[in-house]
Amino acid sequence: MSQRMYVCFKCENKVRTLYEWEGEELFCGMCQQENIEKYEATIVYRFFLLLQLVKDCVNKSCDQVFFPERGWIRRLVKFTIYWIRETITHVKRIRAQCAKRRRQRKARREERRQHRKAEARSRAASKWARKEQRKAYKRICKENREWDKVHKAAR
Repeated sequence: MSQRMYVCFKCENKVRTLYEWEGEELFCGMCQQENIEKYEATIVYRFFLLLQLVKDCVNKSCDQVFFPERGWIRRLVKFTIYWIRETITHVKRIRAQCAKRRRQRKARREERRQHRKAEARSRAASKWARKEQRKAYKRICKENREWDKVHKAAR
């Protein structure tokens, strides 16, 4: 009934289960948890580093954010950065305003589309009207020619 025991590469404890972390060596549960905590701490650090890089936007909404790996990135979420004594107090994410602007842009786009459709219909209608006018003019000319023929023959 014995299970095989493995040795963790990091702490050298004997354990029954080893976990893989980002394609690296296999770790025990405790070391795996440490890896996860370090990873989360790195993410938090990067986030505050990112805010440090945009600190010239204090109390302003900025719709683009600087990521060290990728440069300036535009996002739908806006950040407003608040500073007290050179430290970040909090970051306000303004989602509602962005959603409102997206809805407004969508409405304007739909309005322009409807306007273009209406213009196309009016152009088609005016084209049809001109066509009908030409038909009527040709018919009148034809009738006039026939009338001239009849009356010239009668003279």
